[in-house]
Amino acid sequence: MSHIKNAVIFGISADTVASHKAFAEKQRLNFPILADPNKKVIAAYGVLNSSGMANRVTFVIGPRGRIRQIDSSVNAEFARQGSGLISHHGEELELMLSKRKIKLGSLVPKLSINDTDGNAISILLPGAQAIALVFLPPGKPDNHILSALQSLATNPSLKRVGFIGILPLSQAMAKRQSGEDNLHFPIGYDPEGAIFRRFGVHVVPSVWVVDAASKAVYAGSILGKMIGQDYLKQALTKLLSGRKVTPDYIRPVGATVQFPAR
Repeated sequence: MSHIKNAVIFGISADTVASHKAFAEKQRLNFPILADPNKKVIAAYGVLNSSGMANRVTFVIGPRGRIRQIDSSVNAEFARQGSGLISHHGEELELMLSKRKIKLGSLVPKLSINDTDGNAISILLPGAQAIALVFLPPGKPDNHILSALQSLATNPSLKRVGFIGILPLSQAMAKRQSGEDNLHFPIGYDPEGAIFRRFGVHVVPSVWVVDAASKAVYAGSILGKMIGQDYLKQALTKLLSGRKVTPDYIRPVGATVQFPAR
């Protein structure tokens, strides 16, 4: 975590103070672990499972006390090496906390966004072989774009693809528009442009495609102006068949999206 400044990291579990102290000394941890034996904090964060234990979840909290990101796939960031385990969670967390813009060929952090019902979802849907992050305009998309997205999301040959739409609107406005658009995949709302900025998206509609290894492999236009220029479908088809996605960028054409100055 050496590249992240002004970040405080701590763990929390239902174990006792004495147990935490022994564990921290044994593992030589350089961050504090908080004891919650009554499980009040664990329950308040919604990570208390049916067996009475805490699920492994990381919350990133901003300077104003608001939850900014949630990583619910911490267990998947462990790998067995010989007789022990190694963890990639530190690298995942550093990537998540970094403000670097995402580029083609680079890893995409496990950012989260709220859907129109207010539930936090990861932009990297677990189990998907490919992810299509569709950045939508703050008004009804062009009918050709809308039809193409509806067709792709229900295409049996693309059932291993996870689609997530992202609207630059408030929750209420995004919920209303998603109902009108009738897209068959989750829609997140991003009124402050946090996700838009990380991906450098200024023109909508546009899309980013991420592979199963969390690497960005395509960005830009969904459709071209001519028949057969189904850029998103072509990128997904190549990715699922194991071929290299080329071209990996097609400049999108649409409306410029703007957000309030920080």
